[in-house]
Amino acid sequence: MSLRSAPERLSEPLVSPPKGFRADIQALRAVAVAIVVVFHIWPEILPGGYVGVDVFFVISGFLITGHLIGDVARTGTVSLTAFWGRRIRRLLPAAFVVLAACVLITFFLLPSTRWEQTLFEIGASALYVENWVLASNSVDYLAASNIPSLVQHFWSLSTEEQFYIAWPLLILAGLGVARLVRRRANPRLVTGIVLALIFGASLAFSISFTKESPTEAYFSTFTRAWEFAAGGLLASLPAVLSSGLTGRIATHVRSLAGWAGLGAIAITALRFSGETMFPGSRALLPVLGAVAVMWAGSAAGGWGPAAIARFVPLQFLGGISYSLYLWHWPLIVTAGVLFGTDINLAGGLALIAISVVLAWLTRRFVEDPVRFQPFWARRRRYAFVFAAAGMALLIGTAAISIGTLRSNQAAQVAAVQEQIAEPDPASCLGASAGANQDECDDAFAIPASIDPLFAKGDTPQVECTASPYSAKVRTCLMGSGEATATSIAILGDSHAGALLPVLDEYGKDNGIAVHTFIKQGCSGLDPVPAPHRDKAQFADFCADWATNAIDAIISDDTISTVVMTHASNARAYYADTTPERLTASLTRLTDAGKSVLYVLDAPSTGGRKIPDCLAESGNPAGCASARAEVTTGSQRDAATIAQLPGVTSMPLENFLCDTDTCYPVVGGVVGYFDADHLSTTFVLTLRPFINDALEEAAANRGQ
Repeated sequence: MSLRSAPERLSEPLVSPPKGFRADIQALRAVAVAIVVVFHIWPEILPGGYVGVDVFFVISGFLITGHLIGDVARTGTVSLTAFWGRRIRRLLPAAFVVLAACVLITFFLLPSTRWEQTLFEIGASALYVENWVLASNSVDYLAASNIPSLVQHFWSLSTEEQFYIAWPLLILAGLGVARLVRRRANPRLVTGIVLALIFGASLAFSISFTKESPTEAYFSTFTRAWEFAAGGLLASLPAVLSSGLTGRIATHVRSLAGWAGLGAIAITALRFSGETMFPGSRALLPVLGAVAVMWAGSAAGGWGPAAIARFVPLQFLGGISYSLYLWHWPLIVTAGVLFGTDINLAGGLALIAISVVLAWLTRRFVEDPVRFQPFWARRRRYAFVFAAAGMALLIGTAAISIGTLRSNQAAQVAAVQEQIAEPDPASCLGASAGANQDECDDAFAIPASIDPLFAKGDTPQVECTASPYSAKVRTCLMGSGEATATSIAILGDSHAGALLPVLDEYGKDNGIAVHTFIKQGCSGLDPVPAPHRDKAQFADFCADWATNAIDAIISDDTISTVVMTHASNARAYYADTTPERLTASLTRLTDAGKSVLYVLDAPSTGGRKIPDCLAESGNPAGCASARAEVTTGSQRDAATIAQLPGVTSMPLENFLCDTDTCYPVVGGVVGYFDADHLSTTFVLTLRPFINDALEEAAANRGQ
């Protein structure tokens, strides 16, 4: 089973009265939803099944553009309230039912560590901005690895709803401009011109942005608009597309195009994967494939795809495709929580069966009654009242719940910080237990009082970080809060940022300024290895920032001690942080008369998010890791530093591990708030040990 953010949004099923019904489009929906569902349950079978969303975007562009052109042809304009009212009646009732179900699933079945993220995304989905939330998370260093939520699939629904809002406005704007030029404007031609411009601009942006930032581009409405436009062009330019094709020739050509289009979709579903740079130019294949199938049409002849389009199972699946899309992903995520993420054949078939039943029930008792009830059509304003009320209820529930969670978190933080305000190195709380394993009974026991939800929110407030889009050094003054004759600098990535609470307290207690040089995802070593990033320019910005930061530290005569650390154990893109690079950077600092405290990175956790692991695991001890496997980077760094005069090292693994094993909890304190970042509470228990290390580093200055 794949819990990655996969593209899956099923366009509006066309179950309109017989007039205008197209069995071929209904069947195409069935094909698209089938490859999406199979991809989510068994990604190894269809690794590129996410292209189903592109097929549905094309279908939506075709159908909605056709409806709008028809409205303009009949009335000379587009009634925005009528159009949007139809979209509300068609889409929101089922969506709100599923979102409400997801709220219940969150509180009753998900571990508490997932509540806030899921509730926030439920609110975003109700407002149809989930795609922008996920795009933002994709470039947020600490949010990029979030576990997929129950409603992550609403990203594509959000993209489509934004299309429904913008499309009629763009067509009206195009008609308005055309009528200023000519008294009578052909709506089909004007629409075609507008769509052609959107198609070209959006496709060019999609190709460029996908190369630059594929994860962010994946969720962007602007990189997907051309897919809707492709379907819209098919609806607005039928005469051009069929010119010169008549009789038997047209039948054969369209039949061939239909099969070629299906083949293109099948090839992408089978051959694409999560490593494919998508959307960008690669999305042209499934998009043009969908266009070809719809251009082939229902009357493409006996040997075209239309010959099998009326197959009853295909029509049934196409008819419930929207509700099936809504239900299948929350069921998959819930099953992953309850039974594990590896789904066998029987489990997968059971998930599909339950999804189909729920989809049929939703279609039968929610979608169709609201959609075809004349009451709703006659009282158009009620649709908008319903939309506003549903959004307000869902968003309000999410906001109140998140507010309560954060309030409880703040109260726990205050209580814990008061408890460890003056940590005793001889006690058995937190890091002290790891340092005194012989004196403390079972230093790494996991008490029943451990609260994984608190641990997940036990994060440092690191606000003064360099921009990922710039090599400019951004520094803030902590500790004494003002420049002093002797000061400390902290240099490195987010793992260095985690140490700020202790360094800040040290500076305040000793009247010393603390200068921050923090850039997430950048080690601070000069020359720096190029880290892997979705955005290619991050590597250059990171390298230049490291050079600038070390130059700034060396040029500041008040900085006497530099504290350095980075995620050498946890981040694959630091694998080429060689001893030579580390030596070069540290030597530059010591040659400039700076003493260096190098904090050897905390053990990694094997990729497990510790709070989630503690909340979900029936055996929390299973969240531990073999020491030799999760300290390779820090061991390499320790061997290098041992050869360098003037550099003091502090190995964090000594507080979190015994001889053979590294643990998630030490001295009754959860060590991490995610998969590799230390919790603020644990860092605060390190205070006496970091203070001693700083004193030792100062004494080693100049040696």
